[in-house]
Parts: sequence; C-alpha cells; structure tokens
Amino acid sequence: MLDTKEPATVTPTVLSGNVRVSLSFGSLDEAFAAQERYSNPIKLIGERLQTEKNYYIYIEPLTPQAEVSLVVQQSHTVQTLAEGIPHLVSYHDSQDSSKYLIYNLPGGDTSVVFYVRSKTPGFYPRLVYSLQFDSSNFTYPPDEFVPYEQCTDWDEDLYSLKTTADFKGLPQRAFLIINLVYHAVSRQKSSAAITAGQVSSVS
Repeated sequence: MLDTKEPATVTPTVLSGNVRVSLSFGSLDEAFAAQERYSNPIKLIGERLQTEKNYYIYIEPLTPQAEVSLVVQQSHTVQTLAEGIPHLVSYHDSQDSSKYLIYNLPGGDTSVVFYVRSKTPGFYPRLVYSLQFDSSNFTYPPDEFVPYEQCTDWDEDLYSLKTTADFKGLPQRAFLIINLVYHAVSRQKSSAAITAGQVSSVS
C-alpha cells in the first residue's frame, strides 16, 4: 500500500529461468499490468497509483526453476520546516494522504511547539513525528519499527492543533521527521499551515 501520490515503480529482476509478474488491486484476472522475462520497471502512475488500496503482486513461474527479485520504489518530497515560520502544505484529495517534513534540532535540552492550522473546514490532519539521529537512514512514521508520537487533539472551533515536545540531552544533528496524515470529514482538496519553534530550554 502506498501513502502518497508521488510516482512509484515496481521493478522485477529475473535472476534465472522465466516468470510472469502481474500487478492487481484484487485477483489475478483483474491485473492491470503484466510482463515476462524482462527487468523493466512497472510504473505506477495515473489510475494505477492508488493510496487507499492494497497492491497484489502475482509471480507465475514459466520454467521448471525460476528466481526473481522485486524492488518497490517511490519518491518522497520532503519539505524542511524553518524555525518559527508557517509552512503551507496542500493535499490534492484523500489519495494524497501524507506530507513529509523535517525539522532540525539543536544539541542539548530543548522544547518544541508545533502549531497546525487548517485552511479547510472539516479538515483535521493527524500530526505524527519521530526523533531521529541518522539522516542517511530513517523511515517516516507511522511505522511499526519506528518509535513515534502522534497528536489529533484539534480545536475544531478554531481549526487549530497545538502540542509541545520536550527533549533532553540531544546530540548534535538530531532532527524530527514529521508526517501530516490526511484526515477530513469528506474527501476534498485541502491545506494546512504547520509551524515549529523552540520556545525554551527544558529545565
């Protein structure tokens, strides 16, 4: 299952023998893409790119012995939050379900306030964030292998969400990875502004 509308590919590499690789949102009979032998990427764009459906990959051996590897790749646009400056994020629709951001932290003790303001009535995205230390290797939350915090305590009268995160003894180059997950009363084009700022040292 994909979580954004960014283009994606499924690349089968036939290591030995021959196979047919098919992609479907359901049964093999409903496959929207199939290929044999060649290691060409299957592009997931247009109607093939869906974020609210499971993809099923069917591998059929065409020779008595066959071996194949699969790689799924999707590009993610990551936006950087500047200190104290509102950052507008826009969603095309509910299929555009995640917006990824990064916020750099100083070393030592600090307290960060997140403020999210919805620009669309009935639109209340879920704020999910995780503390990370290695910029070359991390996964955006929510993920079962990534410790994370989330906040959904919206003031629906003011279209706003505010929460504070405290950190102590941070090493240099620590950072937060943030996911604003789409959530609305009805499916619609929506937007929200998110601000992060360090308000004080943690005592």
